[in-house]
Amino acid sequence: MIQAENLRVVDDTMTDVPADGNTMGEIVMRINNVMAGYYRDPEATAEAFRGGWFHSGCLGVMHPDGYIELRDHLKDIVISGGENISTTKVEQVPMSSPTSASTGWAAANHSGTSPRTTA
Repeated sequence: MIQAENLRVVDDTMTDVPADGNTMGEIVMRINNVMAGYYRDPEATAEAFRGGWFHSGCLGVMHPDGYIELRDHLKDIVISGGENISTTKVEQVPMSSPTSASTGWAAANHSGTSPRTTA
């Protein structure tokens, strides 16, 4: 049985994001079936459970009715020019064309200071 009454969507300071269905944050949890820790890796365990909550690495929004919508994953965020870019949004641009059947993305190397995305 999963008891997930302790789910939150938080910003970088562990503050709950507004329940507006728009403000994205990381989903953290305290539930009865989360792992005890990483095998022989106390540093990774401490990072995963920082602040006393398990950090899922999933990004989502909290809706006014209390439902959480998954939107992306932290590792799928590209930081370019100081802006966080969701890879899901990068994929949505070519997919909005009626001529696209599928899409994907990749980071491209270049000589600047920020990575570029290629879809």
